[in-house]
Amino acid sequence: QKGITTAGQITTYAALQLDCQYCTHIFSILIIRDYAQLIQWDLSGAIVTAPIYY
Repeated sequence: QKGITTAGQITTYAALQLDCQYCTHIFSILIIRDYAQLIQWDLSGAIVTAPIYY
């Protein structure tokens, strides 16, 4: 349940940022416990990297 909520939140934040600013794409970093994922958002969707363990 929390994972679905988190996905919805970051999607909403990215959509609002793309809506309010003049940009073609944005980047996000999602940090979960011992790994991170980079997300590139554009007007057609998102690309997510494989987990980066640190």
